[in-house]
Amino acid sequence: MRVGRVEEAGNMFCRIQEKDVACRNAMISGYCSNGSVHKTYALFEGMPNVGCRHNDAHIKHLGMCSDGTCQ
Repeated sequence: MRVGRVEEAGNMFCRIQEKDVACRNAMISGYCSNGSVHKTYALFEGMPNVGCRHNDAHIKHLGMCSDGTCQ
């Protein structure tokens, strides 16, 4: 996801009917890379509510987001 296109990517993500783990991982990575910490955590925390399990990639992105590595 290009810097500055986070909102557009988020809008596209919202339009996807069936969001799988790979799709969610891409958004978590994009939000993290663009400094959208709150959106990163909100998407991560909401995953169990829609039947998605967290994986190592999600945990890695959260760690990078929390320590500022992605920004």
